[in-house]
Amino acid sequence: MKRTGLGKFLAKQRIDNGDNLADMAGVLSISKAQLSAIELGNRSVLKPLRDSLIKRFKAEFSEEYISWLIDISQNSIKLKLTGVSELNRETTVQFNNKLPELDDLTCKKIQAVILAGNK
Repeated sequence: MKRTGLGKFLAKQRIDNGDNLADMAGVLSISKAQLSAIELGNRSVLKPLRDSLIKRFKAEFSEEYISWLIDISQNSIKLKLTGVSELNRETTVQFNNKLPELDDLTCKKIQAVILAGNK
């Protein structure tokens, strides 16, 4: 699997600080194997580790940035659909089913539509 945004970030921070896997894993209270799997994009980040990552890097980076890195690096996500219309639900499922087929240009167009709706 390709290294995720979070994986690249963690590896860079670890190397820039002169830490090895064991050092950073110890600070985050996880094993070296878990940290390696997260850096390589083979493991998702659960809430306790999310909190540890935010705590560890909040002095240098915003909580929003760390959360965003985690979110875009997850292997799967859970969506809250409470209060969402039937059309929105259908669109979400259709999007999820087609996601592997979407090229970068199409994704950028979808992002533009979503961002334009937030203005």
